[in-house]
Formats: sequence, structure tokens, C-alpha cells
Amino acid sequence: LFVEIKAILSEERPVAILRRLGELDLLRFIHPSLLFGRDMEVLLARAETVLSWLRLLYLRERVMTWLFMYLILTDPLSQGDLIALSKGFGIGGRRPWQVIEGRTEGLRAMGGLTGPDLRPSEIYDMLHPLPIEVLLYLMAKTDREEVRERISGYITHLRECRPSLTGEDLKALGIPEGPLCGRVLRDLLRKRLDGEIHSKEEEREYVKGLVKKAI
Repeated sequence: LFVEIKAILSEERPVAILRRLGELDLLRFIHPSLLFGRDMEVLLARAETVLSWLRLLYLRERVMTWLFMYLILTDPLSQGDLIALSKGFGIGGRRPWQVIEGRTEGLRAMGGLTGPDLRPSEIYDMLHPLPIEVLLYLMAKTDREEVRERISGYITHLRECRPSLTGEDLKALGIPEGPLCGRVLRDLLRKRLDGEIHSKEEEREYVKGLVKKAI
């Protein structure tokens, strides 16, 4: 059964196939809680939009779209039922289970993405631990446009943000190797994300200031 489901979810137009399965009342044979109603129809329509958006991106990371669609398909299930179903299917591999087990953390993060005063670094901290497939699921799941925009902005811009300076650069500037070096790099990343630092030279001056204060 899972071989067939995965083949469907890997199709070019998986949403249309799932919609047809729902119309034929066949989803309940996957799990009794998978009923085709208004909520599922809305979620499938949003998933279709997310897939169309994804195809326009040039992400360096390979996205396993069948995993994204698997979260869409199993959205009505509790986390416990999702895990039980996935084990029953014999789903293996590290990445699928990162996505399946990451759904709970993703839904929790989605609840924190509301409000007008979130800084880019705060959005980064909430979303960075999540696999890309979970992020896409959250984009389809949310009914709040501001949340969807923040997730898409993270995927397209914040996700690849890095400090220009490396650990070796910090050592050359007087930051000792160890936990302090890691904290400074994280601090540089946050300032980059929040637009407080814009160039490698500004990073260098900021680190020099830290060293001077320490002295």
C-alpha cells in the first residue's frame, strides 16, 4: 500500500490524484480518520499553490516533495496516529523520520510566527531546525498570510544567510578557539539577519570592538 501511496505522492500532480481518491471515498482505506471534507479540500488547494511556488525556486537543497505531500495527506491524524501509520508502512530512512517527527515542532513554531514585532533573527531561530518539507507543509497549513509570508521569506532569503567571517578569521582577530568563538559567530549571524551589519568589514570592526572591550 505504501509503495502505491509514495508513487502517487511523487507524481507531477499529486494533489489532483488525492482529490480524486477523496471523491471516491478511498482515503479511509489508508486510515479511518482520513475523510475528504471541506478542510481537506482547502488544504489540498493550498498544497497545490505551494508546489507551484516551489517549482519557481532554484533551491540548492533537494526537496523530497512526496514527504511534503505525505504530511498534507496525514494532516488530520494526531502525531501518535501518524507515527503508528508510518511504522506500519515500514517507512525507513533518517530524512523521512526527521520530517514525520518534526511535524509537532513545526506546528509549535507556526504558532509563534504571528505578531508585528518579530525580528528576522527570531524567525530564523524558530524555523532553522525544521526540514524544508515541514516548512512547506506549514505554508499550506496556515490560514494566516503573515505567517505564510514569513515562512516563504525564510526559505528564500534568511535560510542561506551566513556571516562572512569564519572561525579562522575570528582567531586571527583575537577570539580564542572554543565556545566563545561559536557565540560570536552566532551573534554575527543575528546582526546580519537583522540588518545591523551589512559587510565583511563591518563584521571585522564589530569583532575588533569585542576584543577591545575584553582587554
